[in-house]
Amino acid sequence: MNSKAFEVVAKIVATHGLAVFLVIFYTLIIYPESQQERSAWIQEITKVRMLVDPVSRPLNTIQADAISKIAIDQFIARLRSSFNDDLSSFSGLSRLSSRMSTLQKSTRDILNGVHDENDVTKEKKNSAYFNTNKYEILNNSQKSDFFSFYQKVFTEVNTLVEQEKTEKMKSYRRLFIQEVQNNESIVIQLERLRLDNGTLESIWRASLKIAQQEWFKSINGKVTRGNYIEVQYFLKEVSTFPYFNEWKRENRESVDLLLGVQEFSNYSDFENLNNLLQVEMAKKINSSAFNI
Repeated sequence: MNSKAFEVVAKIVATHGLAVFLVIFYTLIIYPESQQERSAWIQEITKVRMLVDPVSRPLNTIQADAISKIAIDQFIARLRSSFNDDLSSFSGLSRLSSRMSTLQKSTRDILNGVHDENDVTKEKKNSAYFNTNKYEILNNSQKSDFFSFYQKVFTEVNTLVEQEKTEKMKSYRRLFIQEVQNNESIVIQLERLRLDNGTLESIWRASLKIAQQEWFKSINGKVTRGNYIEVQYFLKEVSTFPYFNEWKRENRESVDLLLGVQEFSNYSDFENLNNLLQVEMAKKINSSAFNI
């Protein structure tokens, strides 16, 4: 090969890569006539392209697993942060804090001898709180009045809790979808990383879809920590009222609905999502990679 030809070849390789040069050389210069020869040449070109172009080289399962773990960890961390920032405003802890401050002030006033001069004429009331509502009944009320009170209050509180669950699930879905969209630019990079059968991007999307469905099932009906504590406070307060235990024995279902309220865990629920994604990604990687 003379120097001029060498310069042309070098320029093609430098500009377009060795694989492109081999294709040009194959099609314009030697072009084997037999199908078998052409197939063999294409295979050789493919091997060379994989060696000189790491992006196009198929990942093995170890590499794919390592990359998928990084992608999962990043997604979970950002999703957890979004949940913490957004749902804290719905936690109910501010209402509890305000209520506790009022209770502490009343306790201090009693200890310091400060009292309402009309207290002596007031009848003692039993009070319980939920959300922004205060439920009261006179201590000397009849048993039937207490039973009616419990029925009314538990019906209302259970309705509020169910509404709270529905709203929380809407928030969970919104935040999840929002984070999937925010993560799109990174996911697109996974498209450049392929296995023998498919790309990491397609595996991620398929795994995320399955994990999302299973995760939503597992967190459906769970409330934030503040809401959960608020339910516990309400049950603790009302359990001290006269005739409550007797009413509870006859209305177990109404009480059990509140006792069954579950708290969304910032640790275990995100760990569950992590595990779901890890399992799905591993299954799909193993079925898409032919080399270990």
